[in-house]
Amino acid sequence: MGAKNTANSSDMHRDDILSLDISQDRKIIVTGQVGNTPSVHVWNAENCEQIFSFELTAGSRGVESVSISPCGRYVACVDQNNNHYVTIYNIQRQKQLLHMESSKDAVMGI
Repeated sequence: MGAKNTANSSDMHRDDILSLDISQDRKIIVTGQVGNTPSVHVWNAENCEQIFSFELTAGSRGVESVSISPCGRYVACVDQNNNHYVTIYNIQRQKQLLHMESSKDAVMGI
């Protein structure tokens, strides 16, 4: 265990989980946390193993909303930055596909 502001967040959450989504087939869970280095984690619901994780850019302050696509291939999230950036990742390729500003208004669902 370490302090949440210095611990590695690549293998698990180190702060409060603000958002969660479950795939339509109930096999994948996506969670997002708040903090100085907010991260999104993708989990296998059947064996509780992590499939993929990524950290949001500096200044994000937290993951306000997270969603997994119906096909289970993509994860979308919105951060708590004043500009509420939307980020989309391809889980299988472990690659960021999109990062763009959305709105000054809070985005409660994606």
